[in-house]
Amino acid sequence: MRKMLFVASALACTHGWGLAQTPVTAPAASVSAVPYHSAFEPVAKSEPAISAGVKPADWMQANADTGRNQRGHMDVLQWETEVEVGQSPAKLPALGGTPLWPEQAVKLALLKQPDLFTRVNMSAFERTQTQAGVLKLTRSVYRAWIEAVAARQSLAYLREVHEAAQTATELAERMTRVGNWSKAQLLREQLLRSDAATQVALAQQKAFSANENLVRLLGLWGADAQINLPQRLPDLPTSPLPATGLEDSAVRNRPELVLASINARLELTAVGEPELRRWQKATDQALEATPAAPTSPEQALATRPITAPLLDTQRLGLSHALEQAATAQIQAGALAVATRSQAREAYYRYRTAYDLARHQRDEVVPLNTTLHEETQLRYNGMLQSTWDLLASATTRIQSVNAAVQAQRDFWLADTDLQAVLAGAEISFADEPRNPGASSGANKGH
Repeated sequence: MRKMLFVASALACTHGWGLAQTPVTAPAASVSAVPYHSAFEPVAKSEPAISAGVKPADWMQANADTGRNQRGHMDVLQWETEVEVGQSPAKLPALGGTPLWPEQAVKLALLKQPDLFTRVNMSAFERTQTQAGVLKLTRSVYRAWIEAVAARQSLAYLREVHEAAQTATELAERMTRVGNWSKAQLLREQLLRSDAATQVALAQQKAFSANENLVRLLGLWGADAQINLPQRLPDLPTSPLPATGLEDSAVRNRPELVLASINARLELTAVGEPELRRWQKATDQALEATPAAPTSPEQALATRPITAPLLDTQRLGLSHALEQAATAQIQAGALAVATRSQAREAYYRYRTAYDLARHQRDEVVPLNTTLHEETQLRYNGMLQSTWDLLASATTRIQSVNAAVQAQRDFWLADTDLQAVLAGAEISFADEPRNPGASSGANKGH
């Protein structure tokens, strides 16, 4: 039966819509080849990683519209007013033309998710489920967009490192041929070039995978899958969001919590508060009847609970309706506790990511830039070698790349925070990353 339904739905996709081609029926000639380029081939000079003329666009509005949650982020609002999108907000972008921003990406993704459109005759539960699905999709699209843009930006910097390593190796080969360098010194440079090529290959894979993840979320294929993204992530805001009102916003906008609260009130009305207090007293007594907890630190981890508390509802005359009311109250309270906790953790992660990104931008990158400038001055005065200059340039590029990773982590944390404030349920599976961990300086000569 399930197979028949699948076949019927496939036939509806290929014939019922009256489309000339679909991802299922398209001939192989209409699908572009995978644009793979080996990182171990001779290096071609790359384009600049950052274009000073690129303007960030409004990519925070979609989550605000979806969650009905005005966040008052002054930097984003300033950003929003400065951007010239060049099209009506109601229109979807022409793919391959102007850069695709997250707000537009969410609209594209929703076109392929008809189950996330609300209907007039929907029940409150169905609307809640739909709203939760929209919030989940919005967060996924935003995170995928951030990852894709950051991966492309990072790839550009790693290609610069590869070019520097290639230049150093070519110079080492010439010096070895004329007898000024040993074979061991040449091999070291070749190993550095090989490592740089490996990093580029891995970065290419990461950028391609991030792009394909975004393409899958948008439901694109063929020529439309060649989406045009901005060259760089938006800059950090001038100041972080304040911590006031976070929990209230998260609780107020959580659709499941609103529904659970309504259900808890209805259940309580059926039994009354005096009965609910009787239930609470019965559970307290059941807990007191359990074995006492250890009091000494030595026994705190040695003792394990072996029996569940006994609640004799028949003997105590506790009705099933009372049990349902108490359960509804507890579930609503637990959901509120979890929502408030997520808001606090999301904000703490947001502030940590902001401080790390600002530290990389305002401290680490300027220090490496100044060091490189000093090395260049000493090189011009014949006080340092060409190898010192190349190593300094590589270190500076790596520090800028680390700043990009920190910037990416901030916007991911910002997306998570805004999702929680809009009422979404998220999980914090990833540990905070050290943006400078993989950007160590090359050794000088």
